Amino acid sequence: MTFYLSKWSGAGTYAGGPFEPTVVYNDAGTPWRCIDLRPDASVQAGYCFVWTAFPVSPLPNGAWLVAAAADDALTANVRNAIRQETGVDLAAGSTLRQAVRQMMTVEATGPANGRWNPLLPSGGQFRLVLGDLADEWLA
Repeated sequence: MTFYLSKWSGAGTYAGGPFEPTVVYNDAGTPWRCIDLRPDASVQAGYCFVWTAFPVSPLPNGAWLVAAAADDALTANVRNAIRQETGVDLAAGSTLRQAVRQMMTVEATGPANGRWNPLLPSGGQFRLVLGDLADEWLA
């Protein structure tokens, strides 16, 4: 299981094909799931966190390997890529799980601020699933 930060590809139309993460674009054989980090899901511009059941090789332009497991610490290069591509500054030692939590709650200020929509709690609890990263915490 692997996790990526990826740009989007595709035309977003019936004729041109749906928007798909660049890391799995036109790859029907790799099961994947993603968390959309676009302020506007009707346009291609933006990023997503992607989980794939199998490692992607070679890695296409517009995709960065973030972690092999949810609790892996992010390298300085990965944190720099996330900062450059999304504007989010993650602390040294952050794991993928911590990064996704931060990005989906604190950093997700909504489309009006040029960011993606935040994860909202249900019944006083947050629940986030991205492949084999399953996380729950109190609001």
